[in-house]
Amino acid sequence: MKLSNIANVIDVEHDNGRLIEIGLTTVALKERQILQSYSLAIKPDFELSPEVATLTGWTSARLLKCGMSKEEASRRLDSYGSNNRLLVTDHSDEIPFLENALRRTLSLHRLNVSILIALLTGLDINLGLEKKLALYDMKFEGKPHSGVDDSRNIARLFLKLLRMPTATKLPAKTHTEEQQIDCEIAGQIIADYFVMCAKQLAEEKDNSSPNQEKIKALETKLSELHREKMELGADTADLIKKALDTYARILKEAKV
Repeated sequence: MKLSNIANVIDVEHDNGRLIEIGLTTVALKERQILQSYSLAIKPDFELSPEVATLTGWTSARLLKCGMSKEEASRRLDSYGSNNRLLVTDHSDEIPFLENALRRTLSLHRLNVSILIALLTGLDINLGLEKKLALYDMKFEGKPHSGVDDSRNIARLFLKLLRMPTATKLPAKTHTEEQQIDCEIAGQIIADYFVMCAKQLAEEKDNSSPNQEKIKALETKLSELHREKMELGADTADLIKKALDTYARILKEAKV
């Protein structure tokens, strides 16, 4: 199957596992240029936390005014070719999270620029977006944690990497190959566990008699997993061990 000349760069914003915005920027691969950026804000059925409102700039009132249903967002993703184009993100859990939130599948063609940078440089895969941009003398444009602005900056970074000579690399850090591999595996395990917890949270909220203690516990776990994903690095041995041992066992028992 021939890959489309257009790629979709996606960033997701959420409040404790509840989707609030999909940022999408289209990129022409052959021409190496950004085409258009879109913000798919989602109407919430909950009150945004003050922390997320401050971080993203969204409020419940603004989302209710400007947002759309998940069904409409899914339809627009289809119209933008997200079921067959290359999907580019800067975190491994973005697309699985989005698929779970919208209860659908997206294109299987996926690329994580964080892993690409790690392969080129030997650096940790969980650098923040602004730090990844700085590696290539680029500055963030817009507001961090805005889905549409994040997606556009990931697109800028992606195009920068595409334009680089294949032999061009930054000096590598002195992490051993084994440590880096363990870190990448741990990152994927945390991402899978996050998706499992988000799915459990959505199912519990859909129950006719939801267990509020379970909901609170799952929301706390999602916040913890998100923090751990951001902190994960080849030098965070305890966190890597926790993911490889504890989280991997939980996933295995749940048959994820």
